[in-house]
Order: sequence, then structure tokens, then C-alpha cells
Amino acid sequence: SETGPKGYKASDWSCDGGTQDGASITLGIGEEATCTITNDDIPALLTVIKKVDNQGLGAAVPADFTFGVKGENPDPASFPGNSSGTDVTLDAGAFLVQETDGPGGYAPTWDGDCSGEIAVGQHLVCTVTNTRQTGTITIVKALKPSTDSGLFNLKLDGDVAKADVGDGGTAGPITVGTGMHAVAEAAGTDTNLADYASSVVCASSS
Repeated sequence: SETGPKGYKASDWSCDGGTQDGASITLGIGEEATCTITNDDIPALLTVIKKVDNQGLGAAVPADFTFGVKGENPDPASFPGNSSGTDVTLDAGAFLVQETDGPGGYAPTWDGDCSGEIAVGQHLVCTVTNTRQTGTITIVKALKPSTDSGLFNLKLDGDVAKADVGDGGTAGPITVGTGMHAVAEAAGTDTNLADYASSVVCASSS
């Protein structure tokens, strides 16, 4: 028998000489035997789990993001995200999980063991969650003169955010995903857009 460090798988004993029965050997008087056993290191295992939080403002799925693992002989070294996790085998040593591709507008958070050292036979788990980044838009209606009785439907990305708004009326703040958005208006009750010259001014509050 033998004892030793964890993380190694032992082969069967192989003996030259004597009568072998598994790990036991019987020797006759004056007989000699040489027994050999081989210890092979068990590859380390890294599980990479991908989660996506669209916050109701996107349609990205884990497979839209690509990951890479740097280390000692990682397999696979590159793969799409998976909410159930992707198992990567690698040799002991330093490693690093990276997100190499994916849709814009998502911020990653890293939990668990996503970099560092991994030992022979060790199993580590790295969880990466990408959350849709957001902002807010507030649409304000201004009329000149402010006493004008016109009513307008304020629209964001083609949808009416608030109907029949007069001077000083607002829609929002409306939470939106980061990126391009379109602000527009349509005529409200008893209002004809042809009677007005309009312009849009956008300003950041940050």
C-alpha cells in the first residue's frame, strides 16, 4: 500500500516476480519481486457559470457572451456562457477567467474563484453576472407662449409616454437601457401639429 498527497489517481500494482493477487504478493524462499505503481495527477476542474439580468430592458442570454480561460492547458479555453455552468479542466497553477465578447450595455460582476491558483484535483466555481446598464429619460413639454392651449402626446421610442400634455407637462423619469433612444411628439386632443414649429433639446443631468 502507499500514502501520499491528495489529487493523484493510483494505477493498479504491477509486480515482476512472485505471485500477485491484486495489491498482495506471495514470495517463495529466496524469491524477489519488483512492484510498480503509477500516480497520475487528477486534472483541476473550474466551473464557469454565466447569468444575465436584463432588468426587463434587454433580451441577452448567457450564450451571447464568450469566455476565455487562461492557465495551464485549459480545456475548453474559449466557450459561450451557460447558466448551468461550463466545466473547464486544467493543470495546477495560476488561472484567469475573462469575458472576451458580448453585447454592449451590460456590466459584469464576478463572484467566487475567477482568478488565482488552482491545485491538483481541486474544483473551483466562478460565477459571472452581467446586468443591463440603465439610465432615465424625462420628457418636458414647453410651449410659447406658455398660455397656449395646445395638447401633445409625448413619445419615447415610438410609444406614447404621456398623452394630452400642455406647457410644463412631463413624462418620466422613464428607466431605459443605455444606448440610443428617440423622443418625439404627436398631436393631442384638438391640436394640429401643423400649427406649431417644434424643436427638441436634450441635456444630461450628470
